[in-house]
Amino acid sequence: MNRNLPALALLLAINLTATGSVAEESTTKQLKENAALTLKEATERTLRANKLLAASLWTSSAQDARIEQASTHPNPELSIVPENVIGDQFFRDQFQNTVELSQRLELGEKRSNRVALATSEKEKAFTEIELQRNQILSELKTQFVHVLSDQKMLALTERAKKITEETLMNVRLRVSSGAGSSYEEPRTRVLLAHAEIAAEHAEHELLSSRKELATFWNEESLEEELTGELLKTPALPELEQLYSRLESSPRVLQAKADERLKRAVLSLEQSKQTPDATVGIGWRHGRSLENQAAVLSLSIPLQIFDQNQGRVSEATSELSKLQTENEGLPVKMKATVFALFQELKHAGTELELMKTVIIPEVERAFTLVKDGYNLGRYTYLEHTDAQTAVIENHAAQIAAAEKYHTLYIQLHQLLGVPDYDAL
Repeated sequence: MNRNLPALALLLAINLTATGSVAEESTTKQLKENAALTLKEATERTLRANKLLAASLWTSSAQDARIEQASTHPNPELSIVPENVIGDQFFRDQFQNTVELSQRLELGEKRSNRVALATSEKEKAFTEIELQRNQILSELKTQFVHVLSDQKMLALTERAKKITEETLMNVRLRVSSGAGSSYEEPRTRVLLAHAEIAAEHAEHELLSSRKELATFWNEESLEEELTGELLKTPALPELEQLYSRLESSPRVLQAKADERLKRAVLSLEQSKQTPDATVGIGWRHGRSLENQAAVLSLSIPLQIFDQNQGRVSEATSELSKLQTENEGLPVKMKATVFALFQELKHAGTELELMKTVIIPEVERAFTLVKDGYNLGRYTYLEHTDAQTAVIENHAAQIAAAEKYHTLYIQLHQLLGVPDYDAL
């Protein structure tokens, strides 16, 4: 939504005619007739039907499969080795065949380290899913607030039209009686036209934002009117209380999961420095039944050149890098919380003054000037200035309320606290 207040004031401050478009009237009528949708209900719809969240369920299934695969043992090998099959008579007389079954024995806790790595990958995947969930729900709530704001802006533009229509009627009476100047009527008609444009724009903005909101639960349109107290401002907790929640925030949990994953990678690479042993048992027989014998084998690779030292060094460096990065995370997140907290305090102060001082005073001033104008005590310009001030300050209040809730939602997303339901 366009929050350019000077331009908005120019468009809105002119309460115009009751000749609103048929589309505006039908949209307003439809919204009034439909049931209301709360933020809680919108959140539940999103959790049930959002395709990105549904797709994340496959991530869990895939990670379980990786853990299952990591826990498997190496397959045994069957070898058949015929000897002296082709050659002169001497060698053919020495023919023998060996059938052997061998099994590689993983040493150095490789299998358990593989399972630990796959488990760490699953934990990291879960933290990423939680971050995605927080992101989607944060965007949903922000869009919900935006639709509430658009609803109020549409109502404000309709009020502006009504006020300007009344102004035009009073201007005509004053001009016809000789109490008003002839320029007042054409000027008011211009203001009325601008107000109609503003009302039409507000309706289009509302239709677009409602459609965008419905996409969160995979629908193309939204039938209900949204309900919520946009001008309600939930109290801010203490700053230290916000800091204490950082330790369990999704971003910190993800950082810890990343570190556990890097440690698991390092442990696995270190375990590969222990060579595996392959043991075998078989049976060897020659041309006659008397020439038979059991065969046993044991093989261990000699790690003279390749001791997996490069992989171990790489994993160590990656872990050290991540630990260094994570050391700066608490300070950075505290700074982010502090900035959001200060912006929220300012927005809260602005809204409180709007509610208790500014809006009541501009409404009172407008009533006095409007009544005085009809009695000839105030000029036309004083009347339109008071009218402009009412619409402009109400628009500013709506914008400030939207900003306050948006900042609060961002703070909830950062901290990973329970769902935002302040509306």
